[in-house]
Amino acid sequence: MAYPDVKAKTRLKHIMCGGEAVPATLQQDVAECLDGAHLHDLYGPTETTIHVTHWWCRDDAHRQIPIGRPFSGTRTYVLDGDLNMAPPGVAGELYLGGVSLARGYLNRSDLTAERFIADPFTEGERLYRTGDLVRWREDGQLEYLGRLDHQVKIRGLRIELGEIEAELLAQPEIREAVVVAQEGNGSSSLVAYVVFQAGTELDTSALRERLGKQLPDYMVPGYVVMLDALPLNANGKVERNALPKTYLEETREYISPSTTEAWQLAEIWQEVLGVKRVGETDNFFELGGDSLLSLKVLSRVRALKSAKLDFKLRDLMQKPTIAGLLGLGESSDASLDGVVKLNGESQGQSPLFCLHAGMGTLYDYQPLARRLQGVCTVYGLPCRMLTDPQHCDTSLEAMADDYASTIRGLQSQGPYRLLGWSLGGTLAAMIAARLEKQGQEVSLLALVDPYIPGSGQKSADDWQKDFVNFASVILPGVSLETLDGNEACVKEPSEEEFAINLERLIASYDASGREGYAALGSEELARIFCVARHLKFLSLKTSTLPKLRCTADCWWADGRPKEQRQALEYQLGQLLRRTINTFDDHYSIVIGKTLLSQLVELLQEREASRYMPIANKGLA
Repeated sequence: MAYPDVKAKTRLKHIMCGGEAVPATLQQDVAECLDGAHLHDLYGPTETTIHVTHWWCRDDAHRQIPIGRPFSGTRTYVLDGDLNMAPPGVAGELYLGGVSLARGYLNRSDLTAERFIADPFTEGERLYRTGDLVRWREDGQLEYLGRLDHQVKIRGLRIELGEIEAELLAQPEIREAVVVAQEGNGSSSLVAYVVFQAGTELDTSALRERLGKQLPDYMVPGYVVMLDALPLNANGKVERNALPKTYLEETREYISPSTTEAWQLAEIWQEVLGVKRVGETDNFFELGGDSLLSLKVLSRVRALKSAKLDFKLRDLMQKPTIAGLLGLGESSDASLDGVVKLNGESQGQSPLFCLHAGMGTLYDYQPLARRLQGVCTVYGLPCRMLTDPQHCDTSLEAMADDYASTIRGLQSQGPYRLLGWSLGGTLAAMIAARLEKQGQEVSLLALVDPYIPGSGQKSADDWQKDFVNFASVILPGVSLETLDGNEACVKEPSEEEFAINLERLIASYDASGREGYAALGSEELARIFCVARHLKFLSLKTSTLPKLRCTADCWWADGRPKEQRQALEYQLGQLLRRTINTFDDHYSIVIGKTLLSQLVELLQEREASRYMPIANKGLA
């Protein structure tokens, strides 16, 4: 393509490309310089006798060049880690089968057994694990995203380097690109190595800004290195180990801990989060913290037995910095009363408000908030009864009134974006109705396997059964034989009595230190259980959902009855705008790959047109 006057000096009709991902700019160059020539993208590993998929390159308004559809006689599957088929748009590993499949590796039975597996979908057949990360596009084409062995983890977030490289290659100025994770300043950072198109210049700041519109903030490379050419090995593949190292400067403002207690917390955070330096104003969740790591922090803090470090998990959720927890000069934002910011501030899109589920907590939204870091700010509304024991909600309707006022206090005008899982879906729909009554627009109502009032979802109220289920979730494998028989009495115990029973269970469970939910302590667990019981009582009193003008998007857990789905549409007075069936159960759907991956795409698509549908799921 760089040959002078190439258009006049060639009669090429077909150009076959393989071995590496085809950059979008090559397709454009061929169309402009080689009139009448057709560019073909061929994909296939040696283990499947070279090529197994084909794409006839053409301008189809997509940013990335796909690898196409399989040839006749080839079976292609995009599977997750459990060998379940990934839905369209969700990344997974590519598995290949069919007549072109090799028998295995010569004299390497161990490697053959590792890479060639029994086909779970076709009896007596085999599949080859390619190690390539791909996804199905909406038009049925396969899109290559990179190698699974190029997957890295930075600050607790799993990142596919191929996804970033694909976005870089979609930029008109870039001919070649490689992204690596490089250690520096106590943590890993993303570094992009790029080669320009001939005769072009690159503004790295503008490039990072453009990438930020397509990728979450944590996937935008912090550093861009410009090279004349990428280093290649003898096979013509990029030699990542030969890329020049770059000096990584600290980009995060560091404020040294100012008290003994602040140093103690910083050391605990460093150990738990796996970072070498934590400052007084660093956000726990932006550093990679999540609900499990929060519990580990609590466990280590309580082991210090310091009166000045006596805080609960909800305190860490509401004040996720050391300065905030210790009251070291951070001013509290009155607008955040009753709201928890679950990720860092993002100015790019309208915020997303997530409503608590049946336990009143927000812990299950943390993976979602982290996935949306840099895409939009995520606010969580926890149950007020958790933080204020004197408060007692009287109905879901009154709670929706209160939450609608809280949301408008933070965002005075619409359009609003709401998401609720389980009971949170019920509350989100009720809040949407109240916002609409006030003349506001709800542009996105995402219901994640929601609880539907009056649909027969809930069985008869049984506190003993609820307590056993609760204990089995927070203390997996614990024996209930340590209880004194109170669980069999007819009268429901008080919160203090529940705390005593939970303390007995924790003591019998506590062989190797209080980890997991046990780190919360019996009193906080008893409070959560009693709040969950009261929320269940209020949900049973609710007869129906309000009619809405906006249309909802809903993601359903596996096995959700068709009758309940129909009941949801009947109560809302609207057909669902989008229905997504998943293979996840009720408890895993809110943290599942399907929701997290598709939600980012939906938010970005809808924000571009100021119209954003979202995935909604229901509650059990």
